[in-house]
Amino acid sequence: MMNQKARRWNSIKKQLFIGSILFALLPATGCKKDKVKVEPPPSYHVKFNSNTIAVPSAAGQEVMVFVESNSKWKITLSQAADWLDLNKTSGTGNDSLKLKVTKDNVTGQKRTVTITASLTEGQASPAQLVVEQPVFVNNVTISWKKVLGGNGNEYAYSVVALPDGSHVIAGSTSSNANGDVGATKGGIDFWVIKLDGNGALTWQKTFGGNGNDVPASLAATPDGGYALCGYSNSNNGDVGENKGGVDYWVLKLDGTGNIRWKKILGGTHDDFPNGITVTTQGAIVVAGYTASKQTGDVGNNQGSEDYWVVALENNNGNTIWKKTMGGNGSEKARSIIPTADGGVIVGGDASSSNNGDVPVTKGNIDFWLVRLTGDGNTVWSKTFGGTGNEALYGLAVGSDNTLVATGITKSNNSGDVGQSKGNEDYWVTRVNSETGALIWQKTLGGNAADYGRSVAVHDNGIVVGGYTQSDNIGDVDNNQGGSDYFILGLNNDGTVVWKKTMGGDSDEQLYSISATKDGNCIAVGSTYTNNKGDVGANNGGGDFWVVKFSTSDN
Repeated sequence: MMNQKARRWNSIKKQLFIGSILFALLPATGCKKDKVKVEPPPSYHVKFNSNTIAVPSAAGQEVMVFVESNSKWKITLSQAADWLDLNKTSGTGNDSLKLKVTKDNVTGQKRTVTITASLTEGQASPAQLVVEQPVFVNNVTISWKKVLGGNGNEYAYSVVALPDGSHVIAGSTSSNANGDVGATKGGIDFWVIKLDGNGALTWQKTFGGNGNDVPASLAATPDGGYALCGYSNSNNGDVGENKGGVDYWVLKLDGTGNIRWKKILGGTHDDFPNGITVTTQGAIVVAGYTASKQTGDVGNNQGSEDYWVVALENNNGNTIWKKTMGGNGSEKARSIIPTADGGVIVGGDASSSNNGDVPVTKGNIDFWLVRLTGDGNTVWSKTFGGTGNEALYGLAVGSDNTLVATGITKSNNSGDVGQSKGNEDYWVTRVNSETGALIWQKTLGGNAADYGRSVAVHDNGIVVGGYTQSDNIGDVDNNQGGSDYFILGLNNDGTVVWKKTMGGDSDEQLYSISATKDGNCIAVGSTYTNNKGDVGANNGGGDFWVVKFSTSDN
């Protein structure tokens, strides 16, 4: 029989054994253990933001596409495409891809290439983007062309296409009763001519005094006449009393070019008008710039030059309102167009920044657009530009509450301006006329100087005109010598659909372009060429050069 000590030891061992069993069971029954979180394997992907994209038919244009990915990727083409350049062939993660058209599509049919983006480690299916380039339409046909002038110098600055197919052109002349020019008063005079639909001269008129009188802009009035503005330092002849320096000189003509009234406006310093328009309320509004300061007709000038806008009555030239706008720098209004509500939009350039009436600018000189009511009150004021210099010369009313502005830029990929083609470029902007918001912008040109001077809008899009010194590079083809007329047709989204250089072996400079009733266009400027290239016989010095042309997109 076990003694008491042995029995007690056996009891303790039994309790320890049972306790060890219970302790072993405790994690499963007595408490919860945290679960281990297992991460799923990464889900790789690569895709484009579109399956198909159309690039412009004209060389020099660019389109951006976007690659969405979370890994390294590479780009391949389905075939060699010498008409398309890619700025990169590999990348990591989300990125952009720039497609640049290097050749016009003159093949007669649409051409395509497929771009494939695939992950370098093959973790996901590749993505494909079909790039389509439509046929480039460059069928610009000259309907007729005309050289007009005398033995001096003639420069055509403004043209109006009339509903009956005729055209009225305003420019300057230093000839006197010679060639196509009638008797002049002295120095440089206004020269206004009317051509019929075939380019035949219907009538011509000269206006001026003993000094220099240079027209800037012409507009048709609802009564069948014309409003004309320019600058004058004359003090006799057709011109009234000079206020000092050069003044605004505004003429109202009847349908056959006779003066109905005339008006000298200005101060003791120089006042240069550049644009004239007729509002939907019938007022004649002139825009330019003034260096005068609270003298004569001019109010408060805030800097070296300010915008100066003057509204006149159509029937007598009496002043309705006038307005100076600017900052502590130099502001020069160069164009004006009417708005549907009876107001106007004034365009030019500003060197002030966040000063006076001028908003913040991006660089030295920017486009400056101001919308005014029919009473001259400011609706909005906007600047556009880059770190270089921009100068606005032309405005046109577009569709869907938009307006189109053109001029010159020397900026490059900065601020609002895209990539420069070289030196000065045409700069075309489309703006919401209700808010002043920028819709799109376009730089156009070649490696030399390209000067955008005028813009017109017709049912099929936008026509931009000026002159170029570039030759067979970028957007410019076939410059025949010196500077040539350079005209482009754009869709409403800014895509170039046709382009044309016209000229001879000397200098041709286009200053104004207008869309005609038949959907074609007329361009005017000056030529020094004599019977070369596209230009006929010259009368001496510089002559008016008038070209009516049609395009296959009309």
